[in-house]
Amino acid sequence: MKFDIQLSEVNKMEFDSVRDKMDRVVKTKANNEECHGRSVYRDKKNKLYYKVFNKDFVRRQNFIDALKVGFYDRLSPALVGIIYDGDDIMGYVTTAGEIADFKRAKKEMTKILVEVIKETNFFYFDFVEANIIVLEDGQMSLVDLESVLGINKLQLKGDKIIYPDPIGPKVNDQQADIIRGILKERSKSTARS
Repeated sequence: MKFDIQLSEVNKMEFDSVRDKMDRVVKTKANNEECHGRSVYRDKKNKLYYKVFNKDFVRRQNFIDALKVGFYDRLSPALVGIIYDGDDIMGYVTTAGEIADFKRAKKEMTKILVEVIKETNFFYFDFVEANIIVLEDGQMSLVDLESVLGINKLQLKGDKIIYPDPIGPKVNDQQADIIRGILKERSKSTARS
């Protein structure tokens, strides 16, 4: 079940508010302010979660770009809908699930995650227990889907990966190794050109 829904329809629905950070602003290391506004609503009856972004949310475009290249196709079977405001993507809908056993999740999902990183040049930087769920059919799924970043936004200095994100992503070692490899290969190709 994949569907699109307009934000105006979401606003009319009766939901439980899970998290309301629509006006959240974060100070960066450079002392700039970035919008990190988003809200999460739960539809208990249909076992769905609606995550709505502030139009200025710094990670909204990351989600949109990753969606376009198919990043979520194999990693997020919980993703069942996209929220629009007119033609603009403003969030997404996921099915509910239970928090996964993290040891099992790391084992089962890391291989797929590494493949998807190589295929799409995006990586998931918040690979933590709270962001992996098990659906009713037993499939594991990433949630908190805006926690992606295109590898093209990263730099490699020596062996250190430099991130533009002010909060700083949490990248597991296998992802970091893949990202380093892609960045090193890219710099070799650029040097040859």
